[in-house]
Amino acid sequence: MRDDIIQIINYYKEKGKVEKIGIYAISDKGRLKIQELELNRGGVIRYKRLKELNRKGEGIYFAPEDEYCNMLFLDDPTPPFEKLPRGTMVVQTSQKYQLHIPYTGEPQPKQLRTEFQRQLCCIHKADKGAVYANHLRRLPGFHNQKYADKPLIKILYITDNGESLTLEKLLIMIEKQKERYAKKTLSNVGIPPKPPFRHAPPPSDVIRKSWGGFYDDGDKSRADMRYVLYLLRMGASEEDIKNKLLRESEDIEERKKGYLEDYLQRTIRKANEYFIN
Repeated sequence: MRDDIIQIINYYKEKGKVEKIGIYAISDKGRLKIQELELNRGGVIRYKRLKELNRKGEGIYFAPEDEYCNMLFLDDPTPPFEKLPRGTMVVQTSQKYQLHIPYTGEPQPKQLRTEFQRQLCCIHKADKGAVYANHLRRLPGFHNQKYADKPLIKILYITDNGESLTLEKLLIMIEKQKERYAKKTLSNVGIPPKPPFRHAPPPSDVIRKSWGGFYDDGDKSRADMRYVLYLLRMGASEEDIKNKLLRESEDIEERKKGYLEDYLQRTIRKANEYFIN
């Protein structure tokens, strides 16, 4: 367990040119920052405390805290993993995975790294809600508390074949995306914009299902998303959806304390993307 922790932190320092990492414990009670490691100065990981918190049900996460670095991250990419950039670290978090992808060239700021991750997210069909450059990621060596069997998060391998990802390749991806968008915009000149997906607003008695009907696997956030998708299909407005979640979703205000409004907006936006895409 400790070997995986040390390996990934050294990997971020050496491959990703990361200078500072934050380590967090997260549960339904909220997020607690345990420590901040300045990698160039060394430091001691508070392993015993992290292990004890993990034993008590806290998930252990980490993230780079630099404005500039060379590390990219994808959450929940779709296997099989073919043609990964050389040096990509594949981490198994349950039946799902996370990819840590270093690139060569000058370190770039968070805003641009977020755009890089957005492009890679499309290529590897990863979670679009985790494209922020310094998004929290699960720390190998600890147990994933999201599932009943609490699987151990572990490093599977680091790719040693394929081509390295370079800053130049990433910038070309961005430019090609801009060109595609410009052509699409030009081709749609004079065409009325496509209205957002909506059925006609339903009578109140059409929405017969409640949040509890979607909570069947112990994952409350998953139930939130499934309920939002259902409400969108029924034609409910975003305001109605927010109010229903606040009234019905079990302990949502406590679970998402400190970022409840952001969570509601992101969940509805992500649900809308399923229809748009």
